Amino acid sequence: KVLRNWEQIVVAHMNLHDSTARPLLLGEDFVAEITIHLAELNADDLAIDLIFGQKENDEVKKISFKTEMKIKEVGDGIATFAAVIPNPQSGVFDYAIRMRPSNPLLPHLQDFNLVKWL
Repeated sequence: KVLRNWEQIVVAHMNLHDSTARPLLLGEDFVAEITIHLAELNADDLAIDLIFGQKENDEVKKISFKTEMKIKEVGDGIATFAAVIPNPQSGVFDYAIRMRPSNPLLPHLQDFNLVKWL
């Protein structure tokens, strides 16, 4: 089911902090929301990971923190995923967002070659 619908999944909206425009202040939360058109999938067929790291030459060399976004809202073939991450330090953060299949029967996070970087 996931394989059949993978190419039809579309990001409808992303609301993310742009730390290059305005660095996060000490104690200010990093807030992220992503709305996805699910095609024929259920929201729990997908996982969306927020991955923070240190970027060198436009490439993340070291992952410093990773979290899976939680399903906030589902309806009419659309799901919103959200995460609020407390910020223990101020500054500019490099992050990437990865969408992948999710199923409790999968023994590993990436058992399929299905990954979308958002």
